[in-house]
Amino acid sequence: YMENDEENHALVADEEAPTEFALMAKTSAESEVFDNSLCSKACKKNTDSLNSKITELTDKLSDSKNMIYHYRLGLSQVEARLVEHRNQKVKYYEKIKVLEFKVESRANCIKSLTKELELIKKEKEGLDSKLAGFQIASKDLDSLLESQRLDKNKEGLGYNAVPPPPA
Repeated sequence: YMENDEENHALVADEEAPTEFALMAKTSAESEVFDNSLCSKACKKNTDSLNSKITELTDKLSDSKNMIYHYRLGLSQVEARLVEHRNQKVKYYEKIKVLEFKVESRANCIKSLTKELELIKKEKEGLDSKLAGFQIASKDLDSLLESQRLDKNKEGLGYNAVPPPPA
């Protein structure tokens, strides 16, 4: 029974007067919820329409739950890959730090060896100039020795032919 006739209710057709009816539940093998004999045509039409909408919405709900499951599965896979990438990122940062340390160490070593090479080059230049001086002095000494007289011929040098004293 409807209290206000002016209200628009979805279950009542526009031109049909509101009627009172009762739904009764049966406990049968067919699991019918109501007795068709007590429903009007409009009620049956609305009930069938609602049942089809319920079935449609149930199917959509099932599809949505299936989609949510797959989205969550995909999300968990993406999150797992993200964790893996973050771990790889940490490992790469550690490797980069080690490589940067090695590069810095090698650069310092190269700098040290370059300084040592410069010192050795200067020392070599000094030794080369000394060697050149020694070579010139050696040539001069050789030419001086060649120009001197033989040991046995000492004439004109203030020596007399006197035998050495007996020992």
